[in-house]
Amino acid sequence: MKEIIGNVVPGNALILISGVESKDGGTPDFDCGLAAQNMFIAATSLGLGARIYGGPAGAANAKREALQVPAGYKIVVILRVGNIDKSVDAVSAASTRKKADEIVNYRK
Repeated sequence: MKEIIGNVVPGNALILISGVESKDGGTPDFDCGLAAQNMFIAATSLGLGARIYGGPAGAANAKREALQVPAGYKIVVILRVGNIDKSVDAVSAASTRKKADEIVNYRK
C-alpha cells in the first residue's frame, strides 16, 4: 500500500471500502462515500485521526488480487485511521494569515 498512499504511518489502519459492481451500470460510489464519512466521524469522535483517500483507490484496484479484494467488488475509497499527536491542534498547526492587502487587489 505504501506505493499507493505514500505517507502511510506505522500503526495506522488502512480500510479499503468497496462495493459490488452492478451489471446494470450502477456504481457503489455514493454508498461507499457515505460509509467512509461515517467511519471518519466515528474515528474522530474517539480522538483518532482519520483521512479519506479517493484517488488512490483507482491504483489500489489494479492490485486487487494482492489486497484480497473479492471478484466483482470495486475499491471506491481508502480510509486511514490512527493516533494523532495530541500536542498539535488546529490553532497551533495553522500557518500565519497574510494581510488582506497582500492578497486583495482593488481597482478603481
